[in-house]
Amino acid sequence: MNMGRYLVIAKSSFMTRVARRSTFIFTFLGNLAYITVIYYLWMAVYEGNSMLNGMTFNQAFAYLALASSLFTMFQVYTEWFMSAHILNGDIITSFIKPLDYQFNKLFEAFGAVISNFITISIPTLLVIIFVFDTKIEVGLNLAFFVISLLMAMLISFFIDYMIGLCSFYTESIWGICTTKDVIVLFLSGAMVPISFFPEYLQTICAYLPFQAIYNIPLTIVTTPGLSLMDYANALAMQGMWVVILLLVSRLLHAVATRTITVNGG
Repeated sequence: MNMGRYLVIAKSSFMTRVARRSTFIFTFLGNLAYITVIYYLWMAVYEGNSMLNGMTFNQAFAYLALASSLFTMFQVYTEWFMSAHILNGDIITSFIKPLDYQFNKLFEAFGAVISNFITISIPTLLVIIFVFDTKIEVGLNLAFFVISLLMAMLISFFIDYMIGLCSFYTESIWGICTTKDVIVLFLSGAMVPISFFPEYLQTICAYLPFQAIYNIPLTIVTTPGLSLMDYANALAMQGMWVVILLLVSRLLHAVATRTITVNGG
């Protein structure tokens, strides 16, 4: 695999996203409004309590505010672009190129994620720390958090890519994408920390890949006192899902690409 070609794709995707200044400004403002809402909402939830379900208010707010930032960072619309390329016929051009289609999309997503991180996630993080006076532990956990974040991005991409493959059959995937976003946000702990779920639902989440997108990296960065074994177990869980979803997505890719029907062109 010629990595140079894929890095060019990532750079092009990055530059395209950075050029859209109005998009990230409005996205940042929307994210800021959401964070403000959850701050006061969870302040009310914690009223009179220093700790709930093993989390302090500072931990819960940092967890949810960072979850919002990560969701924005990972929202690169891979599945929507795949569907659009099916509808307008551009998918044929993608398959003619001497590049692996899935890795092409992966590096496009990677460039977009880096752009979102710089233009939206970093400013949001600064607001969380300096405006809302949120304390985030800084230490060895940050190194593990970075590794965890990379694997979370891969898991998120593979899920989006498999949803995008549905467009090879359905063409329109609006309903599927909306359902996927709701399921992922809820069962990953991005809307409510998983520690607040009933035990049976926590058990279900433990067997699904979604918690590896948000809950694991957020737990790593917001939970003090984790041991090296805790970090290793968390990263091993994510690594397992990366491998599983890569293999499944490659299998579905091989099946779906045999059924291409192009409109337009």
